[in-house]
This record gives sequence, structure tokens and C-alpha cells, in this order.
Amino acid sequence: MPMDVDTLDISALQADASMFFTTSGPPSEAVVNEFLKRYELPALFRGLEFGDEFTNILIPILEKIFHTHAGAIALLQSLPYAVAGLGASSASVRRMTCLGISKLIEHSADDESMLQTVTSSNLIVLVLNTASDSDDRVASAGMEVIQNLAKTSFGINVLFTGKSPAADRLKELIMHGSSLVRIRIFAMIACLLKNSSQAVSAIKESGVFKILELELCNKHDILAQMNALELLHEIASTPIGANFVIDGGFLQQLISIMSSTETDGIVRSRSMMVGARLISPEDSSSSIISKHDAMSIIGNLNSFLETLESSQRGEKEAVFDALGRIGMSKNGAELLFEASSGTALLIEAAVGKKGGSDQLVAIHALASIAGSERADPLLSNEGEALLRDLIFTAREKLSRRPLSELIQWLLQQPYETRRATYNFFGSSSLVCAGYLPKQGDNQLPY
Repeated sequence: MPMDVDTLDISALQADASMFFTTSGPPSEAVVNEFLKRYELPALFRGLEFGDEFTNILIPILEKIFHTHAGAIALLQSLPYAVAGLGASSASVRRMTCLGISKLIEHSADDESMLQTVTSSNLIVLVLNTASDSDDRVASAGMEVIQNLAKTSFGINVLFTGKSPAADRLKELIMHGSSLVRIRIFAMIACLLKNSSQAVSAIKESGVFKILELELCNKHDILAQMNALELLHEIASTPIGANFVIDGGFLQQLISIMSSTETDGIVRSRSMMVGARLISPEDSSSSIISKHDAMSIIGNLNSFLETLESSQRGEKEAVFDALGRIGMSKNGAELLFEASSGTALLIEAAVGKKGGSDQLVAIHALASIAGSERADPLLSNEGEALLRDLIFTAREKLSRRPLSELIQWLLQQPYETRRATYNFFGSSSLVCAGYLPKQGDNQLPY
């Protein structure tokens, strides 16, 4: 017979639950079913109200239970208690409840009737409210619930394209929530946009990113602009996400920010990093942006770099990073040589005998352009020739001493500089000219 909370023996509960912790993974379905026959889930939830002695024991047990299908079914049959858990005064209980709901949605991903049961209650609205929770762990767990729901076609409709209390609440939080609330929600949405074409279509249709467009254009709030740029930078890390940024109308705004001399330098440099990812997205061998727009971004990078003073080291390093990001793809590297003034300045910073963090960043960027992170590092014959010309031109401008002497000096610098130097020369065609041993020759002193 199931045990009621009034007769719950905490010592017996601990003893019976010890089998959950004999292995690192979740317990077996049979073990959880047997446990729940004796301790029904509602009784365990009510036990959470009896203070820390019960809470500290029950939360690890419930987390183990929720990782199983049996636990998910039990929670589905006890949703009013999950509602109560989300409203508990204890942050640990709220976080654990979010974990349980998240696992329930994972187990229900292929069963629309189960998802319908979950979303037909007020549960998802309450989960969305965790975006404003004072405890970061609770907010993170809540956003994981929403992200898991949005990975299903049913959940996409509930949250973005359909008429539901959850969709209304999501828009309300984005439009009227604090900046922290918006950051949490947008960070969750960014994860969806990077990997799901279906999510991209639904989110565009919902219009929830309108507020991000406004923040991006808000010249009077640098923090809001930086938050918007951080999100776009994250979204643009995949080809699907980069397409969203381009098709969503953000590209021209980014180019406008890059080209404006009235824009804060840090904001400009960050917008350039987003633009660089659009030219050379990760996990993509080709650019998805038009050549005209790509050259506009590179031109703005070059112009900005030419105006920077030596004291503006942070902005300069950011531009070097952006040039290196563009150069990670063959197409991006070749485009850099078509408008090479910025790349020339980067190379001068890399091959000058001065040291410092900006030289280290420049060498890393130069290594990326030369192909250190490409499966096939060599550029076209013309590209390799242009790269060599830029390097020798920069070296002759700065010193009449041979390049080999510079390499020797660089290899006497701290570890990170030595490593960056080898990454560059080891991946470029200069190795063929005998300036460095080939990778694998083990002749480089570390």
C-alpha cells in the first residue's frame, strides 16, 4: 500500500532509495516502478514542505526518478504538484521541478498527446516565469525546459506560431521584462536558431526578435547594443544561424554600425566580429553572404583598423580576431587579399619585433588566414603568392634583417607566442621555402 506523507519515515526512505545511488546513471525502470508503488510521487512532493531534513534527501531521489520513463509518467499524472514545486520558496525545489518537467518533455517528444497534457495546463507559463527567477540555476533549468519543448514541432507551435497562453507570456516577457530576462530568453532562442530550420521559420513569423533589432540600433544604450551583438555572434556560429541573421534584416544594421564613426569603438569592433562569422561561419567551407556584402564588411574592418591609435589595444585585437575569423575559410582568406590594407597592418603587427598581446593575437589571426585550422590549408597559387608578398613587404618595411632572424626571435618568446608562430609558418607555403620544418618533424623547440 502506498505510504502517505504523514507516515513518511525518512530513514526507511533513505534505505529504500539507496539502490538509486549504487550506479552513476539513472536507476532501472523496474526499480523506479517498485519504489513508486511504495512512495507515490504526490507524497514525495508534499514531503518537500517539511523542511531541509526532508528536502536534502528527497531532491536527489526525485532527480534520479525523473531521469527515467517511469518517473516521467508519474510526473505527468501529478502535474498539480509540479505547479506547486515551481512556486516553492526553495530555489533547489524549483530547480529540481524544472529538471523533472524537462525530462518529462524529453520522454514525450514523440507522443503529442503527452505534450498536449503538459501544455494544456498553466505549467509552461509558470516555467517561462523562471526567466525572472533570482537564482541563475533555476532560470537556466527553466530555459532548458522551454528549449526542449521547442525542439518538437508541437512545442514550436505552442511557443511561437500558435495562439496560446505560453506564446503570449513569452512575448510579454521579451517586450516588458528586464534586460536580464530578455538576455536569458534570447540566449535560449539563439540555441534553437543555430540548429533548426523549422525554429528559424517559426521565430521569424512570431516577431519576437523585433525588440533585439531595436536594442541593436539603440545608440544611447551601449550595454543593450553589446547584449544584442553577443546574441547575434552566438547565432551566427552555424550556417543555419548565419542565414537567419542575414535574412532577418540584421546584416544592413551591422554594416551601418561598422561604418559609423560615431559608434562606440567596442560596439563597432564587436559588430565586425559578427560580420566576420557571416563571411566564414563555423562548420561551413563556403560563405553564405554575397561578395558585395562581404567586401563591405572587410572594407569597414580595414578602415576602422587604419584609424586606431596604438593605445586602443582592445579594439585593435578585436579587429585582428575578426580578420582571422574571416580567413579561416579559403573563400574568406582570398577575399582579404582583394582588399588587403587591413591584412597588411595585421601582418606588420605579427612580424614586428615588439612582443605584447596584440602581436600574439595578430600571429594567431595570421595563422588562421594561412590555413592552420583548415583541412586543406593551402590557398590558390595567387593567394599564396599574395600572402608571401605581404609578409616580405611588411618585414622589409620594419627591418632589413632576414625573416629567419625574426622567426628565431619569436621562438624565444613565451609559449603562446611560440605556438602561434609554429601554427602560422607550419601551415603556410613558406615552409616549402625552408623557413621552418614541416609539422611532425619535431625540430621545433617548445
